[in-house]
Order: sequence, then structure tokens, then C-alpha cells
Amino acid sequence: MQEYLVPVHLIILGLTAIVIVMSDWEAFSWMRGKKEFLDEEKIRLHHKLVSIGLALMILSGFLLFWPMRDYITEVPKFYIKMFFVGLIVVNSFFINKLMPIAFTRKFSELTFRERLPLLISGATSALGWIGATILGFIMI
Repeated sequence: MQEYLVPVHLIILGLTAIVIVMSDWEAFSWMRGKKEFLDEEKIRLHHKLVSIGLALMILSGFLLFWPMRDYITEVPKFYIKMFFVGLIVVNSFFINKLMPIAFTRKFSELTFRERLPLLISGATSALGWIGATILGFIMI
């Protein structure tokens, strides 16, 4: 079963990454003023798909982890990767709370105080996904 899980895990990562890039492209378009507002239906669908991808990544990751748990829990990189995964999970709740701003307000009209949480959340998301992915490949 393990020989099938790694490809499944990587396929889920790839598909989730595609949706993340699509979402980020929308967000950058909004931030640059190319779009006044973001399409609520589309962005909510992206968020749902990324959340499903994240949940499937965690499930398949757990199934990969369990048979090797005695070894993997001795590897410090594993805990760093889990930190990044936790960062992604927690940040997803912030994204869910913050994204409605882009449905009704132009980025250019937001104050610095209103922009800051959006920028921090975006940077946190990128850091989490990139960090977890790099450590995942290092640990293979």
C-alpha cells in the first residue's frame, strides 16, 4: 500500500498547488488593481478545494507516517514539517475570515491597517506550503 500512497500524496499536492496558484493569481490581480473585486463564488470554491486538498494531504501523510512512526518521530525535520502544516491549517481559518474583504472592497481603498492582515496571511500561506513541500521532498 505504501508504494501507492507516495504517488497519491504527490498528485494531491500537485492538484492543490494548481488551485493555490489560481487563487494567488486572482489575489495579485486584485492587489494590483486589475480587478476591482474578486468573484465570491470562484474564490470560495478555490478555498474549499484547497481545504479538501489539505485534508487529503494530511490523511495520506498520516497513512505514510504510521508504519514508520518510530523512525520518523526521531527525525527533527519531521517536527519542522509539522510546524509548517500546522501553520497552513491555522492560516486557512484566517483566510476564510479575511477573503470576503476582496468581494466588496477595492484593494487600493484599504488602509494599511486593513491590508496588513491580508499580506501577513498571504505570506504565511506561501511560507507554510513551500516549507512543508521542501521538507517533504527532503524527507523522501
